[in-house]
Amino acid sequence: MWIHRFSIISSKTLINDILCKEDMIVLTLKDEVEDSTLVGGKAYHLMKMKTFTVPPGNIITTEAYALFCKKTGIEPTIEGALQSVDFEDMQSVRNMSEKIRKAFLRAEIPEELSAIFQSLPYEHMIVRSSADLEDLPEASFAGQQETIFNPPDIEKAVKQCWASLWTERAIAYRHGHSMETIPKMALLIQEAIPCHVSGVIFTQNPVTNDQEMIVEAVFGMGESLVSGEVTPDQYVLDRHGQIQEQIINHQEKKLILSPEGICYTGCEEGACLSSHQLRELGETALKIEQLFGCPQDIEFGIWNDTLYIFQSRDITSRQEDIWTRGYSDDYWTRVTSPLYFSLLGEFLDTYVNKEGNAIMGYTELEGVNLLRYHKAHVYFNTRVLREVFKYNPKFSRVRQLLDYFPPHQRQEMKELPFNLLKRLLAELRIAVHDWDGLLFNTYKKYDTFSENYLQQLKAFDTLSLETLTDDQLMEQFHYLYTICLKHYRLVRWGIATHNMGMNMILKNFITQWYGRDPDTTYSILVSGLPPNKATETNEALFRLVSVKIQDESRFQTELQQFLDEYGHRSYSRDVIFPTWAEQPEIIENMVQSLMDTQRDATALEVQKREEREILTREVMETIGKQRYGFIKKHIFKLILGYAQKYIAFRENQRFFLDHQDYRFRKLFLEIGRRLKERIILKERDDVFFLFKEEVFDALTTRKIDYQKIENRKNEFHTHEFSLPPKFLQGNREFDEHFSYEKECTGVPSSPGIVEGTVKIIKTIHELHTIEQGEILVATSTDPGWTPVFLKIKGLITETGGVLSHGAVVSREYGIPAVTGVKQAMQFLHDGDNVVVDGTAGKVYVR
Repeated sequence: MWIHRFSIISSKTLINDILCKEDMIVLTLKDEVEDSTLVGGKAYHLMKMKTFTVPPGNIITTEAYALFCKKTGIEPTIEGALQSVDFEDMQSVRNMSEKIRKAFLRAEIPEELSAIFQSLPYEHMIVRSSADLEDLPEASFAGQQETIFNPPDIEKAVKQCWASLWTERAIAYRHGHSMETIPKMALLIQEAIPCHVSGVIFTQNPVTNDQEMIVEAVFGMGESLVSGEVTPDQYVLDRHGQIQEQIINHQEKKLILSPEGICYTGCEEGACLSSHQLRELGETALKIEQLFGCPQDIEFGIWNDTLYIFQSRDITSRQEDIWTRGYSDDYWTRVTSPLYFSLLGEFLDTYVNKEGNAIMGYTELEGVNLLRYHKAHVYFNTRVLREVFKYNPKFSRVRQLLDYFPPHQRQEMKELPFNLLKRLLAELRIAVHDWDGLLFNTYKKYDTFSENYLQQLKAFDTLSLETLTDDQLMEQFHYLYTICLKHYRLVRWGIATHNMGMNMILKNFITQWYGRDPDTTYSILVSGLPPNKATETNEALFRLVSVKIQDESRFQTELQQFLDEYGHRSYSRDVIFPTWAEQPEIIENMVQSLMDTQRDATALEVQKREEREILTREVMETIGKQRYGFIKKHIFKLILGYAQKYIAFRENQRFFLDHQDYRFRKLFLEIGRRLKERIILKERDDVFFLFKEEVFDALTTRKIDYQKIENRKNEFHTHEFSLPPKFLQGNREFDEHFSYEKECTGVPSSPGIVEGTVKIIKTIHELHTIEQGEILVATSTDPGWTPVFLKIKGLITETGGVLSHGAVVSREYGIPAVTGVKQAMQFLHDGDNVVVDGTAGKVYVR
């Protein structure tokens, strides 16, 4: 047999084994122990599973670890490091970790332990950690220690595993969970199984707590699943092991076991597991759950039709909040820098969320954080969204809003009872504590604020930032911070409450009182509106196009005037990205590409306005003829007016937010320049990969953790053009189950049907490459993209909904649009011929 079995190979080994058991240095998985103290959590669980097929092996107990520490003199090093470390300073933790791990790796294994290790066969085996604080119900340390396949030097492998108990991550985890006991580590040395299939099964859904089993499986060894290198097949089983759902993913590679360790090779096609194997797996998992008395997270492998169990631990993440990327896709931006997260995130969490909830009396949300930063994207806490949902009427809980939640929560969100009394009380509290937040007031107050705000920014613009001292520069940050607070104190009502609320009520009234094609009717009624800052910007850009065509000699002068007025805008609100003023070639390229545009923006606006006015009269007449028609008509007119005003409000506030971000960008670029000049940063723009608090600390302490910057840069660029999973719970990512063949489904956002050729656009730098009549496909769109809408026939975005920027502009220009099409950028390709049905929310590939 290729795998070498753990047999007793000599009388000398037998004697050593017996002596070791007496000293409790080495045990086997067949032995008995009272608790996990001696063998660690992982080994203890495996020892209790004697009736299951667990690969045979030996346990090097925590006594061996203690003996090693005592004989080599490492104990004082550990105790001294623990006494001197500052857990608030990650560099201090890092230094402690490095000191202890180096001590482990340098030390010589004591002779009595060395004899034990050398007596054990280690060819084709696996060395695994089993810490005494690992796999406890209150603290799962899954994956925080070492696993080594076929080590060429078993003593070195043992020291590596012991040293992994003192990584920076493990130390911080123990401290964060208030585990002050100095830990010890046991080791498992087992027969390594060259699995055909490996995976994990949860005997209870770890996200929903539903009584269903979740299986993720890959071909080959399971480390490719743990590392995320391979997308696993996913199965949902009922309690009888029957398949309820399954997603079979294409796996391009698999990990195999070789004499040198593990390595990747090509992979077969098809499903990892058969229905028969899944039934056996489900039955085994439920027996293990019964053994331990609670839901289990079980690692398994299959080789030669035998099911092996490698590990089982209690599911520990059941009470974690769930975080959603869906809401931020509509209201944030795409990829996000750490600096901008700390800027905009603080404004949103402190002044929009916490201050707003306090005003309305939503005490159940006190102390609950709104945002989380993960893989360079922003996630919102669904607990916050859920509590707010209770104060919105049921009819307003449309699909777009429900999609912010995981699929298993959507029906619950839809059926949550509407707390009318609490909502009325909240409106009363707004009237008392923040009069500007009332429906009839917010948009007026914002107009006044924006005029004053631009005047206040002029004082900042007169400064030469290079001449200011560090303290003066910080004063300017606080100046900018203070004068923009009113923006957020108005936006918290104008966007989430008034804009969304009025438009959802309007759609409901159209459905209930008018009834004819509600999506198209809504689209026309909120199009062709009076100019806002977005349309004003577009009109100015098209004047540049006219100048370019008619009198190119004036173009550079007109371009400069355009940049003086609109150069603060960018293709993304994040301060990491340059503005139009910094990259005027973006505008020049856009003007060049629009010169062959066949549609007239002004004529289109006139046409949309006429359509809106005609349909408005028709809808009013129809409603007026109904019972109580006089009252209904006036209510409808009032809601329609506010819905239109707050759509404009949304576009206008973004214009002034760009003004704010433009100034913050200038200020932090100056700080970045100084930090580079002082050899604290390697590059000026590295400042964007620090949170603002870290930037200010670097300015005063002249110290920086550069590894943190490098890690964040890598994460940012990895996820710049791809979306991470939509939901998080604890450290577990998960997404919605969906599959495409020839048809995609999204949110119907602008009515109409059109057929055309796909053009994938990742950044604004590619916009000028769009040809007349193509279908624009993007992760999302931004106000800086708007001018190109006159060239395209249709729009498909991966994120967003009916009130997203792309949806609003598409309706304005009469372009069919489907938003929220998951992974559209991966499923569709340049040149694909597609049909975009903006009425049904479908995209068909020819």
